[in-house]
Amino acid sequence: MNHRIDLSIVNARIVTPNGICEGSINLADGRIVTIAKGPGETGNAIFDAQGAWIMPAMIDAHVHFNDPGRDDWEGFYRGSRAALAGGVATIVDMPLNSVPPTVNVSALMLKRIRASEDCSTHFGFWGGIINDCEQDWDQLWKHGVLGFKLFLAASGAPEFPCVAESVVKKALRFSAQSGALLLVHAEDHDTLRHNQGQIGERSWTPSAYLKIHDPSSETVAVDRLLYWASRLGGHLHIVHASLPDTVYRVNQGKNQGIDVSVETCPHYLIFDERDFMARDSLLKCSPPLRSRQTVEKMWTCLDEGLIDYIASDHSPSPEAMKKSADFSKIWGGISGVQSSMEIMLTEGWKRRHIALQKIVQMLSLRVAQRLHLSGRGSIAPGYWADLVMVREQLPQIFLPDEIYDTHRHNPYQDFPLQMRVAATWLNGQLAYSQGAWFRPASSWVAGRGRPGYSAHV
Repeated sequence: MNHRIDLSIVNARIVTPNGICEGSINLADGRIVTIAKGPGETGNAIFDAQGAWIMPAMIDAHVHFNDPGRDDWEGFYRGSRAALAGGVATIVDMPLNSVPPTVNVSALMLKRIRASEDCSTHFGFWGGIINDCEQDWDQLWKHGVLGFKLFLAASGAPEFPCVAESVVKKALRFSAQSGALLLVHAEDHDTLRHNQGQIGERSWTPSAYLKIHDPSSETVAVDRLLYWASRLGGHLHIVHASLPDTVYRVNQGKNQGIDVSVETCPHYLIFDERDFMARDSLLKCSPPLRSRQTVEKMWTCLDEGLIDYIASDHSPSPEAMKKSADFSKIWGGISGVQSSMEIMLTEGWKRRHIALQKIVQMLSLRVAQRLHLSGRGSIAPGYWADLVMVREQLPQIFLPDEIYDTHRHNPYQDFPLQMRVAATWLNGQLAYSQGAWFRPASSWVAGRGRPGYSAHV
């Protein structure tokens, strides 16, 4: 052999780009060296998977760990431990709802220090775009953000307001010039204001919230973004799409030569507006949950490869913020960083019989490709050994004492899971196993704008 083998994971069902391989994976210096059918040649350290599935760990490109400033909502320490327990090796943290938001380099450096101290997963950061911060974009890009996030409607965080259309156009021009990915929360501010005026209620009910955030509020925003992207260029990404019409529009834009992608989240594939009306505050999110027919069409879009990747949009809050007589004052966020992989494998693969490799790639490789995280997201020689071991089981609900993020009002806890994460590795080092954490070295994953760019810093 040409390589020293640090660890061999044997007796595994390995999900590779070329199919399922029953055999072993050999790891050295944090990377995958070889994949062998059957026992193969092994190193000094052996991990027996006992027939479990070994997959690339999830890359969750949309989490709100709210650190610093609101780390009582979550924080890097607890959030990353929950992520590891859910098979997530890399998180990308949003510029809100931390205080200060990540809209300048000093805020980014503060966030990076906090993550370096407390985050157990690999971590990257999105920069934020608000009005009157254009002078900070270039420096944020050069200091390693993976791209930028902006809102077309109120974010819910007063320090991170939505932007004017003139800023959207400037941001697209900057994206075209720099290569930075531009993420957009696509709900149209004017449409929401109009709908709210039509409702005419001072204190919102759950049904009023659905009417205000009707499907047109999303599609109008997407149409506007695609219009400007077709004229100004840029690299555009629509976050948390709730509608097949959004997915269709994005794919039409791709066919017209626009560099655009779209993500959705497990909650838009599991829950519908009837669940929302039954559980209201627990399932409040923006955009809101849609009809069951819409949910089924979203699964069809996923199976047809029209959705680029899956992200959790993990957005926790203290329980008190999920309670109010006025529905407008309830925090709109769903906790899902620990649940996403198990939910997608259970519902997508075991129940709906979507190809396992398709599901796995939407959780890992396709994320890495869109974010230019080289050497991540796949089980192949030379790739970083960010791996997860998943076991099949009879349907069993997700129990509250198995939830590891800060606040345990997780909407998935009654969902019967058939696939459970048993272990997670970072760069070939065991990071989590069966309710225990082992703190291996995690890494900052930087964007392409950083001088001497490397996706593994």
